[in-house]
Amino acid sequence: MIAAGLEGYGPPRSRYLQTLAPEMVCRSLGRSAPRAAALRGPLVCFSAGNRVGFPPDFTQYSMLKEIAQLLLLQDRDQKIKMYKAELETIPMEQRRIDQLVAAKNSAFEQARQRSWDLEMQKKRLELDAQSRRDAIVKYKGQQFQTRKNEEFQAIGQEIHRFEKEIERIEDEEIELMEEAEKISGKVTEAERELAAARRQAQQQEADLKRKQQTLEERLREAESERDGLAKGFEPDLLFRYTRLFVTKGGNAVVPVEHEFCMGCHMKNTTTLVHRVKMSREIVHCEQCGRILYYAG
Repeated sequence: MIAAGLEGYGPPRSRYLQTLAPEMVCRSLGRSAPRAAALRGPLVCFSAGNRVGFPPDFTQYSMLKEIAQLLLLQDRDQKIKMYKAELETIPMEQRRIDQLVAAKNSAFEQARQRSWDLEMQKKRLELDAQSRRDAIVKYKGQQFQTRKNEEFQAIGQEIHRFEKEIERIEDEEIELMEEAEKISGKVTEAERELAAARRQAQQQEADLKRKQQTLEERLREAESERDGLAKGFEPDLLFRYTRLFVTKGGNAVVPVEHEFCMGCHMKNTTTLVHRVKMSREIVHCEQCGRILYYAG
C-alpha cells in the first residue's frame, strides 16, 4: 500500500521507503503524519493535502556558499585573463598592418627605382650615340679634307666602327624602352596596390583602436567586480584559490563527474567524492589539488 504512494520516486528510494513503517516514511520525507498509522492508498501529506515530495537536501545536493562565490570569482578572473590576452595581441596586429603597408610601399619604391634606372641608362645611351654621331661628322670632315688615300681609308674605318657602335646602342635603347614600358605598368599597379593597402590599413587601425577601447573598458569592469568579490573571502582560501588559478591554467574550481575531476580527468576515491557532494567543506582533488564541487 505504501508502494502505491511511492510511484514516480524511482526504484532505489521506493525500495528504501517500502521497508519503513508509515510513521518512518513520513519522517524520512520530512512530513508530519498524525494519521500515519491509518495510511492507505497513495502516500499523502495530510498537512498539505498534496502528494509527498522529497525535500531539496534529499533529492539534490546544495552548493557550498564558498564554492558558489569561488565560481563567480573564477569567472571574473577568466574574463580578466582573456581580455589581457586579447589586448596583448593588439600590438602584433598593428605590426602586421604596418608590415603589409611597408611591403606594398617597398614594392612600389622598387618598381619606381627600376623605372628611374632604366631612364638614366637610356639617357646615357643617347649621349653615347650622340657623341659617336658627332665624331662621325668630324671624321667625315677630315676625310673630305685629306688628300692621302691611306688617311682616307683609316678615317673611313673609324667612321664604320662608330656606325656599328651606334647600331648597338640603338638596339640597347630599344630593349630599354620595351623594359621601361613593362616597368611603367608595374609602377602603376604597385602604386594602386599601395593606395589600397593604406586605405585598408586606416580602416583596420580604426577598428583596432575601437577594439582596444572596448577591451580596456571590459577589463576595468571585470577587475572592479573581481575586487568586490575577493573582499568576501578568507585570506587563506583566497590565497589557495589564486595559486591554483595561476598554476592550473585558469581552472582552479572544477566539477567532479562520476568520481572524475574535470580538471585533470583523474579518478578520486568514493569517500572524497561523497565529501564533495555533502558540500560541507572545501575539498581538493587528490591528484591535481584543484577545488572540487558537485554539479549535480
